[in-house]
Amino acid sequence: MYVGTAYFTMRRRNLTTAFRYDDVYLARPDAVPVDPHLPLVQGAHRVDGLPGTFRDSSPA
Repeated sequence: MYVGTAYFTMRRRNLTTAFRYDDVYLARPDAVPVDPHLPLVQGAHRVDGLPGTFRDSSPA
């Protein structure tokens, strides 16, 4: 299931994550946030670092 798109930026050794939910996913009655720092709202979310959901699924 397509949930959204994440973009990762590294500047001066600081990681920033930008995430945007897909509108079709947001319209689903069973949609749940992929991370507590990424609430179910339209528009881009910007988070310093790597949200736990991405950190948990990335290689060590």
